[in-house]
Amino acid sequence: MLLLCGFLRLHLLARIEQRDKTAHENSAAQAGEAIAALRTVASLTIEEQILGEYRDKLSIQRKSILKPVLSVSLLYALSFSFFFFCMALDLWYGSSLLAGHEYPVLQLWICFVEIMFSTQSAGTVFAFAPDMAKAQTAARQLKDL
Repeated sequence: MLLLCGFLRLHLLARIEQRDKTAHENSAAQAGEAIAALRTVASLTIEEQILGEYRDKLSIQRKSILKPVLSVSLLYALSFSFFFFCMALDLWYGSSLLAGHEYPVLQLWICFVEIMFSTQSAGTVFAFAPDMAKAQTAARQLKDL
């Protein structure tokens, strides 16, 4: 479950990164055009109009990215919750085995440490998901170039 949340989060972050890049390219292109034609913009006194259009493009991008960012944040919270859920489940089940004299304390401790280290290691890998998504986008751009 932890790995599934991590991979899904990585996939969503890569899509968000690509969409964000495209939106910023569009707004930067408009700003570049306005700067290139600065004399025309100034002579027509349409600075406020150009600035308004630029703000509109950025606000559209901000609104379109809100839902995916919330999804990624939810997956991040789920993956960390799952870590604590595993810890609680392990402690509950281990204590019931100890109470029934079915397991020695050493065996319980070994299982507990094993589960905690494995889930923590998997979670640590996906802590770098935003960087991995940016690296995927950069590699795609390099390939296209």
